[in-house]
Amino acid sequence: MRSALALMLVLAVPGAGLAQTPPPQPAPAQPTPAPAPRPRAPRPAAPSTATAVLTLTVNDATGAPLGDVKVTTIGPVEREGVTTAAGQVRLLGIRAGTYRVRFEREGFHTFEKEVAWRAGTPAPVSDATLTAAPPSPSPPPPAPPESPKPAAPSFVPDLPAGKPSNVSVPDYIERNHITNKEPHKENLIGCSGGAQTWLWQVREPWQGRQHDSAELMLYVVGGEGTLSLSGREIQVAAGTFAVVPRGTTYGFAKRGRAPAMYVLATLSGPPCAQ
Repeated sequence: MRSALALMLVLAVPGAGLAQTPPPQPAPAQPTPAPAPRPRAPRPAAPSTATAVLTLTVNDATGAPLGDVKVTTIGPVEREGVTTAAGQVRLLGIRAGTYRVRFEREGFHTFEKEVAWRAGTPAPVSDATLTAAPPSPSPPPPAPPESPKPAAPSFVPDLPAGKPSNVSVPDYIERNHITNKEPHKENLIGCSGGAQTWLWQVREPWQGRQHDSAELMLYVVGGEGTLSLSGREIQVAAGTFAVVPRGTTYGFAKRGRAPAMYVLATLSGPPCAQ
């Protein structure tokens, strides 16, 4: 009975008679590894300060040395010199690199070539051959002096001289005014050996006129209208002056309240026949 009671007491007490298991402990934190150092970029190598003497020899097409040749180098450094009578030139202070060398002399074709030198190698030596240029053509002979042109005659000897005259245009118009039945009216008011002047009174359109052998000069003394000249329409009024070359088509058209256009027309060229 006691044994059973003891067993019951043991079972009633939690954990009694049993070994106690300790609770699990968290794992220690692992340290973060430090980043690897970046590799350093290699420093550029310092430019070489080594220099050399460039020796150049220049000959002509026959192999003879050529003096007075201007030699110019274009590259890491620029140098310039002139060849001696022996055809040689020495250019000092040449640095490593590739150069464009130019050879120039009057009477010869200009020549260029490349010369390269690398530091640590023997001083550069080079040569060149220049070809003679053809002689310049002789200038053309001067043109012969031009013969003096004959002076234009101051008068026309084959035309008869006209008689002097004068007329009052307003009085003439009043005495010879165009009527309502006339579309246009022509009156010769002046005449000379090589010209003639007309008074034209235009009431209706007067188109398609032309003079093949005479130059025409027009002066509007009254009224207003339109002058057709080489396809253009020109507005004219009292005081307008116009020139119509020979062979040019022209015409008139009156406008406004005036009874007519009044135009002085001088034809120059054919002799006047009264």
